[in-house]
Amino acid sequence: MTARTSAGISGEHEMPSVLDRELSVLSEDAFGHQYFSKALRSLVEGRHRPPFSIGLLGSWGTGKSTIKQLYLESLASDSSGPTGKRRRDRFRPITFNAWKYGGDDDIKRALLRHVFIQLGGDEVELRRSLYQQVAESAQVRRNLGEWFKEAILQNAASAFLFVLLLASTVGIFWFASYSLGLSNQLGISAVLSVAAIVGAFLARNVVDLRLKSPTLFNSQSVVTFPATSAEEYERLLVNQIETFRKARDGRSCERLVVFVDDLDRLSAAEMVSGLDAVRTFLELPITDASENFGVVFVISCDEDRVADALSRGRGRVNPELPGSVFTRSDARRYLDRLFQFRLEIPPFPKLDMRQFTEKKLRAAGSMVAELEKQGVRLQDLVDRLIHVGVQSPRNAIQILNAFTQTWWIATQRERSGVGSSAPGVLHKGAVTNHPLALAALCVLRVDFPDFYNELLKRPELIQEFSRVVFRREPPESLAIGAQYALKEFLATADGKIGNDVRTEHRQLRQYLSSLLDLRWPRSLQPLLLLAQDTISRKFGDRAAELNDAFVSGDIQGVLEIFGHHLDNDHLGRDDVRLLEELAEGLSDDTAARRVNAARVLAALAHRIPPEYRNGLMVPLARQMVDLKDIRTNVGPRAAKGIIGSLAAADRREVAAHFCGDLLTGQKLEWRLPTGETPNLEELVSDAKAAVELVLNVRASDGLLPPTESRLKGWLLTREVQASTGAQTLPFSQLENWMDEHEVHLLSFLGSDYAHLAILELANEPASIPNKDRMLRRLSEVYQSLAQGGQESRQVLWQLLTTQVAVRDPAGASSAWGEAGIHAALASDEEARAFLVALAARLQKDMEDGDDWALDWEAGANKFLDLVTRWESHIDPSTATGILPIITSWAKVDDTSAYMVRAAEILIRTDAAAWNGLLKHITSKSFSDLPWTSLEYVASKLGELTEEHKSALATQMNAIINADPVDVEAAEKYARFIATASSSEWSAAPLQGHVKATRVRTLAMSTRPDYLSAIYPAARILLEYAPKAQAGAFLKQLFEQAVGAPDAYPILHREMVGHWPKENDHTGAYEPGGIASRAIQFIRENPAVSGSGDVLKSIVDMEARGLLPESSRGDISGAAAILWRHSPSSVVTCIKDIGTFMMPADVKTLLTGKQPANQNTDDLQTIVDVLAEGADEQRLLSISREVLSVPAKQIGDHPDGALTLWLSSLLGKEKRTLKTLMEDEGLNEEQRERLLNFLLTERERVGLDFFIEIVPLVLARTSEAKPLTLMVNGIDNVLSLARTSDQRSSLVSALIPTLPDHSRETLIMVARSISRLGGKGLLERNTDVLDKMDAEQVKVLSNEFKESKVLAGYARDRGNEAAE
Repeated sequence: MTARTSAGISGEHEMPSVLDRELSVLSEDAFGHQYFSKALRSLVEGRHRPPFSIGLLGSWGTGKSTIKQLYLESLASDSSGPTGKRRRDRFRPITFNAWKYGGDDDIKRALLRHVFIQLGGDEVELRRSLYQQVAESAQVRRNLGEWFKEAILQNAASAFLFVLLLASTVGIFWFASYSLGLSNQLGISAVLSVAAIVGAFLARNVVDLRLKSPTLFNSQSVVTFPATSAEEYERLLVNQIETFRKARDGRSCERLVVFVDDLDRLSAAEMVSGLDAVRTFLELPITDASENFGVVFVISCDEDRVADALSRGRGRVNPELPGSVFTRSDARRYLDRLFQFRLEIPPFPKLDMRQFTEKKLRAAGSMVAELEKQGVRLQDLVDRLIHVGVQSPRNAIQILNAFTQTWWIATQRERSGVGSSAPGVLHKGAVTNHPLALAALCVLRVDFPDFYNELLKRPELIQEFSRVVFRREPPESLAIGAQYALKEFLATADGKIGNDVRTEHRQLRQYLSSLLDLRWPRSLQPLLLLAQDTISRKFGDRAAELNDAFVSGDIQGVLEIFGHHLDNDHLGRDDVRLLEELAEGLSDDTAARRVNAARVLAALAHRIPPEYRNGLMVPLARQMVDLKDIRTNVGPRAAKGIIGSLAAADRREVAAHFCGDLLTGQKLEWRLPTGETPNLEELVSDAKAAVELVLNVRASDGLLPPTESRLKGWLLTREVQASTGAQTLPFSQLENWMDEHEVHLLSFLGSDYAHLAILELANEPASIPNKDRMLRRLSEVYQSLAQGGQESRQVLWQLLTTQVAVRDPAGASSAWGEAGIHAALASDEEARAFLVALAARLQKDMEDGDDWALDWEAGANKFLDLVTRWESHIDPSTATGILPIITSWAKVDDTSAYMVRAAEILIRTDAAAWNGLLKHITSKSFSDLPWTSLEYVASKLGELTEEHKSALATQMNAIINADPVDVEAAEKYARFIATASSSEWSAAPLQGHVKATRVRTLAMSTRPDYLSAIYPAARILLEYAPKAQAGAFLKQLFEQAVGAPDAYPILHREMVGHWPKENDHTGAYEPGGIASRAIQFIRENPAVSGSGDVLKSIVDMEARGLLPESSRGDISGAAAILWRHSPSSVVTCIKDIGTFMMPADVKTLLTGKQPANQNTDDLQTIVDVLAEGADEQRLLSISREVLSVPAKQIGDHPDGALTLWLSSLLGKEKRTLKTLMEDEGLNEEQRERLLNFLLTERERVGLDFFIEIVPLVLARTSEAKPLTLMVNGIDNVLSLARTSDQRSSLVSALIPTLPDHSRETLIMVARSISRLGGKGLLERNTDVLDKMDAEQVKVLSNEFKESKVLAGYARDRGNEAAE
């Protein structure tokens, strides 16, 4: 066997390789295979008479195919001798590749088919013979005796059948004719006729009377079955050989040489079947003894493999074959009988294969030069490649290709890796600096693939193998992963590996022994994977140094390799990734190395960026579960970040251990990373960190039940004990943890948390970090308790009752808010206890608002809501408990309304408590009580006891008898009187107060201060005076007060709307006299501030019908007088007096002296009332009165009074305005004022009104001022005519006035007609034109120059004037 190097192998960019293929050129024979080829020729073409077989025996890769190919090439190229006698004519080679047909149902058929076809056989015919069942038809001739016998029988049978059928038919018809009585002659004729017809039918359709002649030949089917027996195989092959020898190409053939290749690559069964086929064909009777022809089989195989296959397959696979083969010795004896000649290829010398390998390496481009440049001898490299176990050139070529290809790829990747971060590249020298190590790995990859596969998984496996096998170290000293990997190669005893290799791996031990002196690189990963990530490229061999420092616990060494030993910065991403790779292998390493590595990771944990920390800390976290020393070194803070990547069960375990270490509430056994005892502050810090770690785990994974219990107990006490003392963490610390873990922690602590929070609210509310958040949590706890059973709700109300009593206002308000939410769940006792507690808390706010302040409004409302809801639960004890706060509310104006609500409930639930409340209120002076409390007493006056009423009367008597009067008390007193029930004032003890009030008022009738305060109540109490006493009291009172200008109006003010009618109960008090004196008072004292009240009083008397109609004039005059002094009172009274107010008084009011702070709106109100409902005559009278006074400025109006009055008429009675314009009693100035108003208010007046009055004004040519005003304002009137109809109407109104105008007026009117487009109407109105003189017509013609009609009129009038 030899090999070829690929073309262009020395090219700079082409990978070197050696092609493993048989050779046919002697010059390329590197191992002397040509001599074996010549030996084969001697055997095949020698003097031995065939048939026989030759075994070309040798291991795989020793060159069997090359020897065959060299022989065939020499046979094909030998052209010596005449045609037909040359070697290639005498020897016919056929090559059968058994491996190609492996897997067929029968290798015999494959061999037969191949030889058959190679000898020129028809493949279709062969397939029919071997695989198909063939059916064919054939003709067989009969003898004459059989033929004559069959002919006679066929014709006789037809004649007999015909006669029988015909006779039967004739007989039937004869019998029928006879039965019918037909004559003999007629019956015979009928029968004969029918017989003829029936005979013809039978001969045609039923019986074949033609002469029959049977066939002389019979058809037969011949079926040929597939050839399956050995005899049939022999027949097919012998027949084809005979056919071949008869052909031109086969006549000179002496020997048929069949090469069977790759037999040893078949399965055991196929290999046995192939050998049996060879044996069978060697025994074929191909020629006679006189013929010089035969078959020679050349079988290329590895005898050892074939013998092994025979020993395993013979007798079991095909027991029908002769001989019994059950062992390898039997197999070799069988092969000796099969192979008449054995041509064995011995192993090649190692030197030859090394020279061959060296030669190929030197042809592989610049590789040798690169190696020599590094000081590596090529011979040393070849010695590593061609080890003692290499037995064949093929093996050598495989190893050589593995090395050259790996080297080439590594070289390319190293070149690409310079300054690159691309994947799949290497740093400079990562592989090429270690050629001998690479060669050893290539040998392992080719010759020991199982070990190499394990080496890929565990690069340190070679060193571990050496430690156990060569250094005899105990296997238990290796990591678990190493023990598992070596288990396939080392002998085991009792399931444990030993120091000896398995028998089948002795060659591996031999080879690895030869590598003991080899200097391996620190890391085999680049040589195994031919790639490095960016981190490995960055650190190179230092990665191995880092691993040594890592597993030895050398923290400083690790930092030095990373270049961070002089700073405290975070490690880089590449640094972390390298540590991750190292940490991945810790799980199956020794305990000591794991602890050392854990120590390094613990020390570096704070220098690992948070985003990379979880993945790296996994190995360390797993160690913490088992070793407290590691937990001590790491500490709970670092552990919190480390355990993030662990499984949930592992995280729970870590949390459980830290909880057991630090959260016991007892004296702690804990150490610092230095191994020394921490002080209390350090211990507290670690305990806090442990809590955070445990809470994080609980949030994500939950905790084990014992851990849950321990954690809860510690959180409630929060005590840390050390040898030097103890410390309890404040509630604020619990709140901080609650802020972060509320989702799970709140439900975990539940009511215990609420109890702690309430205690903190009661004692140190200022220390709570976020009170609102804490109160919200309490609300959630309460909600959870409310959803539970009775036991939980009992706890709920205990907590709420405690909380509502705390000093902190937010805490108390939160409690009563929660109570309102869950009020339906409270039992009777729970409701009563809470109400009393809430009332007591509210009472503290009333008594000490500085220290116990709270939102009393919200609290009071909630208290009352709860009292209302739980009204049925209130018993005397509860009522007594809440009475103090209700009593306190009654004293304060802001809270008195709450007292009212509470009192209403008390009156229904506990009368005694209610009476106590009213006793307290009635005993207080009115000045000390808010009105709401007094109002409540007034509303309940009928339900008061005699004691209550007496106390009340005493307080009221004090008010009316005080001098000076307490104004505030008097006001409340008046309101009280107005609110109280009327029935109670007529009976004792209140009737005495009523009498006292009248007496005291008469005594103080001239005191305005007293009357202002007391008379409002006294006036109400008059209704409850004895019969006829009220009238006498009023008469006397007003007679006495009239002389006191300051006091008199007060009485009238209070009487407005309350003047009684004279009857038996009231008595006589002479309203007319009081009114006369009041009017006289107004006339004499119009400027007194209360005079307007006097007017209102007498107007009220008039409206009630208490005064005669004759008094109306006086009232009207009084109002006119009072206008300038009290305009508001006049405005108030105008609705009542407007209908009878005299026109002269109206003129006085509108045109007289006006108030200092004049308000035009008041005047407008007055005139609107006066105009409303008045008849036209009254309106005209008032208008004439207003016009009779010259114009006077009022507000923005120059002619104010007229403008206000006419404006009112304009909105109601335009007809009156037209009447005024036509009124002959008006003078020129008055009419001008009237027209001026109309033009000013033209939009409100409207065009229709002007169409009526414009002709009237224009017709009054004697009144120059209105006429001039109208002519000058005509444009304003024209602007109102916006539609064609309106313009036409206005023109029609203007045209009739034309004859009456002077030249100047005529010009203005004519222009107006022109602007309105009235030319046509003017031209058609001949009546008007006829009335006009020549001068007037001329003016019109000049204004309407385009009018021919007017021009004609002008000429006519001119001619008439000339005549």
